[in-house]
Amino acid sequence: MINRLNEINDVKIYSVFDEEFKPYGRIVEGYDFSELCAYMKESTEIPENGNVYYPSIAKMEDTPVFDEV
Repeated sequence: MINRLNEINDVKIYSVFDEEFKPYGRIVEGYDFSELCAYMKESTEIPENGNVYYPSIAKMEDTPVFDEV
C-alpha cells in the first residue's frame, strides 16, 4: 500500500514503523478503534489525487474511544 501511495503522491509517505515517521507520531495500542474505523470506511472517500484535510469531525469526536485517548 505504501508503495502505491508513493507512486501517486508528490510527498513521500512513510510507514509508522520507519524512523522517518517518528517526528509525526507514534503507534497507540490498547484501545478499541473499531467504531472510528467503521465510520471512516462507511463515511469517507479517498480522492483519486491529492488529499483532504478536516481539522475536526464531530461524529468521530463523539465516541467513547476519543475521550479515552
